[in-house]
Amino acid sequence: MSRPVAKRLGFTLIELLVVIAIISILMGLMMPAVQKAREAADRTVCANNLKQIALAMHHYEGVLHTVPPARLGTQGATWAVTTLPFIEQDNLYRAWNIRLTYYQQSDLARQTTVPLYFCPSRRTAAGSLSISGDVDSINGGMNVPGALSDYAANAGTANLGGLTTDGPFQLGRGIRFSAISDGLSNTILLGDKHVPLNTFGQGWLDSSVYNGDNPLSYLRSGGTGGLAMFRNENTWKFGSYHTAVCLFALCDGSVRNIFHGIDAVTFARLCQMNDGHVIGEF
Repeated sequence: MSRPVAKRLGFTLIELLVVIAIISILMGLMMPAVQKAREAADRTVCANNLKQIALAMHHYEGVLHTVPPARLGTQGATWAVTTLPFIEQDNLYRAWNIRLTYYQQSDLARQTTVPLYFCPSRRTAAGSLSISGDVDSINGGMNVPGALSDYAANAGTANLGGLTTDGPFQLGRGIRFSAISDGLSNTILLGDKHVPLNTFGQGWLDSSVYNGDNPLSYLRSGGTGGLAMFRNENTWKFGSYHTAVCLFALCDGSVRNIFHGIDAVTFARLCQMNDGHVIGEF
């Protein structure tokens, strides 16, 4: 009698390599879809953050009859502090003494981050404190760390040499929405702020959003040549880590995606509140 043929219990090396190759191809095909879904989710969260902040500023204007000033004083609290009671952050707001400077506040007041102020495409609120840039401009000294933010208010067409008065956020004073003669739906309120890659929390462009001593940290301008196109641009512009677009809340409370390559003149007009120009599609 002939012996029965033994059954093969494993894979050959070639079969195993084929299976691994198929799995690798499938993963390669799936990754772009996963990344696209993640970016869509992050963009939705970011849009909601901007919407909530914009609504808070409308509430602020309804109660106090002006949009929050960009800052209360040279070293005082910024819009990111004065808006706190209107985004359900009353406890944090009570930790602040707005009669004192940023540098005189408690660590609790300066270093408590607000998740609503962060875009998930860039970073989270956890541990997001300034590493440099928050140095007392009058008395000098060491960096006094404070909470960061991925959003900045619109300073109009200001440049690094000085601030203009053609944007809705101005130093030391707030304006009424009724003063925006170009129309609330044609004027940017706030949006994603550009922060150069690998410089989070460093220098003037990303120091504490609570510190009125440094306007470059909590304001951005539309007069500096449009939006940031590259993540490593060292410039005072609006910009995001979203794919191809930057998110903005307009003064009417709506949120818009604006293409990174928007014409610089059109974008500057969106940042001005009273230039009188007609703005087409953007």
